[in-house]
Amino acid sequence: MAATFKLEVVETKRSLWTKYVWILYVLWLLLGIWICYDDGFKKNWLRRLVLPVIFILFYIDDRFFDKSQESFLIVDDDNVSWKFKQMPSIVKIVWAEVEWIKFERDGISFYQKSSFNNFLSTALFTQEQKEKLATIITGVASDKNIKLVY
Repeated sequence: MAATFKLEVVETKRSLWTKYVWILYVLWLLLGIWICYDDGFKKNWLRRLVLPVIFILFYIDDRFFDKSQESFLIVDDDNVSWKFKQMPSIVKIVWAEVEWIKFERDGISFYQKSSFNNFLSTALFTQEQKEKLATIITGVASDKNIKLVY
């Protein structure tokens, strides 16, 4: 099964904190080691090193290690699925369950037979990606006899 549309959203804008956080962690650890070294590694050097190590362990955010925070959108013959960074899980909609699709100004709503609806925000997409996505979804909807609302 080949994907008819696959988009991985790469967010290049990083906050100043995210960009320089590792430098702050290393400086904090070096400060702790320097305090211990300056004290001549006397019998309480281990106690002085605990605070910088605890700081590093508690304040390292999941954004550095969690690879599931990638943003993507996949439209294929069987379903449409997406996940963005702020979402806790992947949204997967099977085409057989979709009653109708509504194209809105800031996204696409999928209305299912079970009276659930899911909204796909297209705020992160470029205009070209939005047009290509609309074309693909329109083609799949016409193949699967799904009603479209513009």
